[in-house]
Amino acid sequence: MLECLLFKKLELWLIAIVLLAFCIAAVLFSAVVHITTKGSSRFGQFGEISVEIATIPENTKAAVKVLTGGNNLSAMQTKQQRFEGRTGFAFKYEPGSRSDLGYLLLSRYDGDIARSVAELVDLNS
Repeated sequence: MLECLLFKKLELWLIAIVLLAFCIAAVLFSAVVHITTKGSSRFGQFGEISVEIATIPENTKAAVKVLTGGNNLSAMQTKQQRFEGRTGFAFKYEPGSRSDLGYLLLSRYDGDIARSVAELVDLNS
């Protein structure tokens, strides 16, 4: 019986009417959410429920963030600047005056050549 229902031929006009009704319902739902978030209580309880439904993706994202250990965003993805105008390494001595710093092996991805690059940087210069 279920197989008969699943493989039944449908008329194209019926599918078009269902899609049109879905689009109209989506527009009306978004209008209710928009009007309710602007502070209107015209739709009452339905408006509040609509806003809760519309925030499901945002709430899910926050829940996943909490479950995976909080803020796992790298410093490049955040909008907050942590180092106020500083760029790169900042040393407070004249270049060439210290010989004990050594080297830094810097591994990074270069987007211009679309591959990983390893650089050996002399910290004394």
